[in-house]
Amino acid sequence: MYVQGPEAFFDDIDNFNVNINGDELELYLAAPPDGHCGDPIAHWSALQAGGSQLARLALDILSIPGELHFFIIARVIYLI
Repeated sequence: MYVQGPEAFFDDIDNFNVNINGDELELYLAAPPDGHCGDPIAHWSALQAGGSQLARLALDILSIPGELHFFIIARVIYLI
């Protein structure tokens, strides 16, 4: 009988394409700013095609009508 340590118990579980090595938002905020983004929708759409959950959130926020942007962003920041 082979006995595993507690750290090996979850090694074979699928992570559902989530990067467990770092928070995607923290990695984005730590990266240098990209000053060459002319179209934010195209930028975030390209990142979403690669499986980025942060890009999905950004596109959700960018698709909100203009009057609600301030309210939604303020709520998101308040909840963080």
